[in-house]
Amino acid sequence: MKRKTVIKLLGAAMLSMALLSGCDSSGSSRGNIEQEEEVKPTKAPEEPTPEAEPTEAPTPTEAPAAKEIDYRLLQLSTRVIANSYFEDDQELVSAKATHIELLDDDLPELKAAIDKFSSEREAFVTGDSFDKTVEMMLGLNEDMENGMGGEGAAPSFYYSSYEDYDVNVVRADTVVTSLLSYNESYSGGAHGSYYYIPVNYDSLTGEELHLSDVINDNKIDLLPGVLEAELLQKYEADTFFHADALAETIEESISMNGDLNFSIGYDGLTFYFQIYELAPYAAGHQTVFLSYRDYPELAKDKYTECSSNFIINLEAMGDTLPDSEDTLYAYFTDKDEAGFCSKLVINMNGKEYTEKIESYTGSCWVAIISGEKYLIAELPYGEGYYGLNIYSLNSGKPQLTAEYPGGFDETVPSDPINFRIYEKCHLMSTYKIYRNYYISRSGEPASTDEYFLVDTTHDRPYLTVKQPIDAELRDNVDDEKYTTTTLNKGEKIYFYAVDPTSWVDFETSDGSHVRFYLDGEDGKGQTIGGEDIEKLFDGIEFGQ
Repeated sequence: MKRKTVIKLLGAAMLSMALLSGCDSSGSSRGNIEQEEEVKPTKAPEEPTPEAEPTEAPTPTEAPAAKEIDYRLLQLSTRVIANSYFEDDQELVSAKATHIELLDDDLPELKAAIDKFSSEREAFVTGDSFDKTVEMMLGLNEDMENGMGGEGAAPSFYYSSYEDYDVNVVRADTVVTSLLSYNESYSGGAHGSYYYIPVNYDSLTGEELHLSDVINDNKIDLLPGVLEAELLQKYEADTFFHADALAETIEESISMNGDLNFSIGYDGLTFYFQIYELAPYAAGHQTVFLSYRDYPELAKDKYTECSSNFIINLEAMGDTLPDSEDTLYAYFTDKDEAGFCSKLVINMNGKEYTEKIESYTGSCWVAIISGEKYLIAELPYGEGYYGLNIYSLNSGKPQLTAEYPGGFDETVPSDPINFRIYEKCHLMSTYKIYRNYYISRSGEPASTDEYFLVDTTHDRPYLTVKQPIDAELRDNVDDEKYTTTTLNKGEKIYFYAVDPTSWVDFETSDGSHVRFYLDGEDGKGQTIGGEDIEKLFDGIEFGQ
């Protein structure tokens, strides 16, 4: 048999008045959105209110400021790691995990904790456990084949296996970093398994946070009753094995494990109950969201000082918009043979709105900034190419406010007044570039950066000088003063910054900066002072 392995990167019933009170948290449509028939509305949308005249994008000093509390939002990045085993050109075993890492470099304990989180979930993708799974599946299929009449009797695999760990960021600031992992697996049988596995870290110490760390001591005994009331309000009683004993089951789980599966968000806590925990497999999993606004004394103050400005992945947000009764979810549909989708469906308060797109299946994010709410759809078009559609959610239905080139790429946006948008650049090579942006008052991305930085997350692209060449020498990329220097043959210069319309800035081995102004189009055929760049430098690589 021919064998080969492929590895690629790739809302509330109130149980106790002691828990109730408020939480301390502080454009016109340009889209072609079509409204479809009503789909089981949970709340009729309000009539759209007249919108104020759009204002100009704020200047740096006018950009909306985050709530003045003792933490900042953090930057993380993700990438997919995958492994497949093929037997006779059929996929027998596949495994995939989302690698996540902290970009901030001043929280070493948290960085170490997240690195460990990633490595534990990636072990089955590239480690011994993957090889053991391959051996097991080969053995099972061989046994089945022999039992069905001998070698060659089976037309295809009777058993195959896959394992998939996805991860979303629920919250990321210098108080709490909360990650939500979704594990889906199958290795034979009537159906596969799936689990939501949240983990919460103290961002300063990197220590994992448990229920007793977050819930006030005088409230923890009330928690099972609160969760029971919320579950019975959200789900039908016949969903559960024992609807009259949910509190007892949850209390027993706390007693046995000292914990529950929960995540710590910017605006509340979400509890996750796995398949078979409270209900049969067909009922799926159940979730309960307890907002800090509705239950202000449940969690310790340290964790409820939620920022009014944040970005969260829609899959990690839950059923309702923060500080709101509005429900929201979105999905991509009408996929063609090439994998392109032609429709983005946004369901708000039970009504569906459709937007025509041309994109591979993307991801959706909710941005909250100064009380305004936006949906951001990241639309991948190809390797490293994206578009961002931004929809205002403030008039009772989604309204398109911006279509912007570029995307979040591998980064996880958390701060609506400081997030990266990546693009592709083709000056003197092909590479990724980015700038920092904020969402302006008009609902469009705006940046105060005058140039783009070259992405060096996984490697640091460089060129080697082939013949002596003059360049502008600066102490740093922002220095307006410069002198002329000559670079010698063999010198390595590292891509640092770029103005995609005119120049590229390189960092030299001594930390100074040299700049070249280019003639010609974006792509091949570029020259410097009339000389073809291919004659001046080694290492130039153009891609799509």
